[in-house]
Amino acid sequence: MSTQVSTQERLNRLIEFRQDVYRRIFQKRRDALFDTLDALLSSGTFSSFAYLSQSERFRRKWPSLYAAIEDGQVETQALRQLLVRQVPQTAKVTV
Repeated sequence: MSTQVSTQERLNRLIEFRQDVYRRIFQKRRDALFDTLDALLSSGTFSSFAYLSQSERFRRKWPSLYAAIEDGQVETQALRQLLVRQVPQTAKVTV
């Protein structure tokens, strides 16, 4: 039996994922790290930090991009756990 997930449920999962990243994964300089992630994911590649900081998704001034990269802290173990939870569960087959 297949269970269909509604668009609203998918949107809620995405919102929860983003909140977890912000609250649990990014520790120091989280606002700038989050904007950097959004800019990278929504705009593709950039030839320099200056261009990345000009993305419409990066809402801060350009020095905060450098500060985020230099001083930002990411909780890597929590990130691993969060990513593993995103993998769809498969039905176990018993023999």
